[in-house]
Amino acid sequence: MCDSYILSNTLLSYRNSLYVGDYDAGIVTADDADILLAIVAEMMANGYGLTSDLLEFLKGLNRSSLMNFRERAKTVLEKKTGSNVSYVPLFRKFPEEVPDHDHLINIVFGKLGAEGAFLVYEVYGVWSPEMYNGTWTGRQFPEKSLQKAIQRPELVHKKRLNLIGAAHRADALEVCKNLMCAHGSLSESDRAFVKEVVQNIEGLSILPTEIPNKENMAFVIASCPKEGLAATELSDKLQTYIKTATDVLRVAVAFSGSDVSLVNHTRFRLSNWQRRFILRALNCLEFKSGAEDMLRFRGLWLVLAKYLHVNAYSKQYPRATELVYTIRAEPKKISTFNRKVEAALLNLEQKDDTKDIEELLALLKSRPGDFARRLDHVIRTVPKSAQSLVVTRFQEALNQVATPLLVNLATHFGHRTNKAPLRVHLPKGSATNCIIQEKDPRDLLPKDITERLIDVINAELKGRFSKLGSLGNIYIDPILKDILIPMSMRNISESLRTVARGSKFRADKDAKVIRLFLYWEDIKENGQSQRVDVDLSLLQLDKDFNSGGEIAYYNLKNGAMTHSGDFTSAPNGAAEFIDIDIAKTKELFPNIRYIGVTVNSFTGQPFDSFTAKAGYMVRDGETGDLFEPKTVQQKYDVVAGTKFALPLVIDLEKLEFYWLDFGLTSKRSCCANLESEKASVGYLVEYAINMYREKASLWDLIMLHGEARAKSIATDISERQEFDRVYDMDFCTKVDLIMSQYLA
Repeated sequence: MCDSYILSNTLLSYRNSLYVGDYDAGIVTADDADILLAIVAEMMANGYGLTSDLLEFLKGLNRSSLMNFRERAKTVLEKKTGSNVSYVPLFRKFPEEVPDHDHLINIVFGKLGAEGAFLVYEVYGVWSPEMYNGTWTGRQFPEKSLQKAIQRPELVHKKRLNLIGAAHRADALEVCKNLMCAHGSLSESDRAFVKEVVQNIEGLSILPTEIPNKENMAFVIASCPKEGLAATELSDKLQTYIKTATDVLRVAVAFSGSDVSLVNHTRFRLSNWQRRFILRALNCLEFKSGAEDMLRFRGLWLVLAKYLHVNAYSKQYPRATELVYTIRAEPKKISTFNRKVEAALLNLEQKDDTKDIEELLALLKSRPGDFARRLDHVIRTVPKSAQSLVVTRFQEALNQVATPLLVNLATHFGHRTNKAPLRVHLPKGSATNCIIQEKDPRDLLPKDITERLIDVINAELKGRFSKLGSLGNIYIDPILKDILIPMSMRNISESLRTVARGSKFRADKDAKVIRLFLYWEDIKENGQSQRVDVDLSLLQLDKDFNSGGEIAYYNLKNGAMTHSGDFTSAPNGAAEFIDIDIAKTKELFPNIRYIGVTVNSFTGQPFDSFTAKAGYMVRDGETGDLFEPKTVQQKYDVVAGTKFALPLVIDLEKLEFYWLDFGLTSKRSCCANLESEKASVGYLVEYAINMYREKASLWDLIMLHGEARAKSIATDISERQEFDRVYDMDFCTKVDLIMSQYLA
């Protein structure tokens, strides 16, 4: 029996549909009409409606299946929008009435120190339940239920419902195949979807001929059931996916249920048949390249070697045994590509020799991917007279460079004739250990060099795309300029709208209030509750990214922005809001251009150790409850393994929302807040606004496809004609299709 929640969750994101492949047929009677009406009402409450095909399908179900569908659909939709929990603020009359007790607090602490908190608590005790949901210190009472916010006028919502269709078995298989063939790493929910399809719907016959992304390859192999891996024919097929020693290492990590990106620590757990599979794959590698590749992750290999028991299999797998012995005892004997390249680059910096340049370029051509990643550095290192030669040699290796890398490379060189305001390095696409350089130290590149590089890269890409078949007459919506290409979704959190980091959402012109929201719960284990204090804050910045103040638990309001109060525990679940009145902000703070939204774990637990979710709504400022699912523009599960997060940047002038989903490392073990991380947040806000310099948009990608494959391209919808394909916001949601078929 398949897990419909896992399937529907992914199909809702990528196909705007719910999975209906395992329900029994019947006839909806008059007595069952109430269930159908309840389904429609619950969907509408979350901003969704039913397409005619889904409605007709539901009419053909028996009562039991209809009730099951209702329960599953309600669960999926509520988790998507975040409405599966209750959002109750500390100040029940937020946003109209938020008490200003900062002055009293400052006096008490100033006179009596930390002990003053106890005095204030004794004086105030439990605040009036008409106003507050906890003590002066923000603590909840576990034995008392939270009281809802003051009732408000019914929501006036004129936006169209998001219509949901019916996804059948064929749809699930299509998405699964696309995800396995994706040219970028998958998110956790995507991997869960693939595993569900492989193990409970289609079986191993769905396995493709090739899995381009190495992380995905390792996960797919580990998802195959034991009997599949043990079967000789299938095992032979899976072995063909493995090309390098690092591939073997990833498979071992995947078998152990750990991080296939090889960033985080792995504790290996291998069965005998998994051990044999790994040793067989290692035994098939060429020794020299295998040993060099193993040296890249020598520490992990040394740990894994303890679990491989190579001596017991030395006769069956002699080369694998020799490789493990070499990496253990004689690593200095292994000559590596990177050492040769670094030595050659250092030699070039010390002397100008044409022969040395040719030797370096010949070495780089042997590994085109490395050549592409080092290209900017190499051009800056060689003499100007040799820069054209570098481009020529790169052009000769261009056809072996992966498409995603080439697309971003063209964007990168398109901005290398002017200085970047700063440089931010995000290892493995995560901001967890980001490296920030306040000024870009790189020399600019000559315009003739960058233009030539862009021309040869685009020519190569169009040549590849032209082989994929005609697109006919197409329409490309300019909104695609706002959405970056989803190339690596590894660390992307589960969210309402799945997009690549740095993509933009736009608010309607009639938007009056931006309402940020946060929800979290205390950690509950073995009947014990551990207090968790999470804070929602925002940093205001001017057009030059200079700080203009904060809204946080220590500064609840400023006349245009209002915080709902600081909960410091969540035994019953806790919520915090910040309202941004757009008109008042522009009036009172005309210099404020950007807002960085932050979430921090004040008590020090990493987000992946407790339940937390955050997002934003766009409201009219007058109607509706504090939390209205219909108005949620983006919601995400806060699951970073950090204590500080930067989910969102707002451009108030353009009313644009940059989606980041960054987790930041804080030096503090606890008590981290916006004040302590303000500098890093400011830099990352600036980086977000300038991310277009490094990351290509879907507009760039689809325009290349159109120029290579389309009969005609329209970019203005007023050009009334029949289109064979339409590339709009609906297309942007089909991440699986983009990563597999448009990045091939």
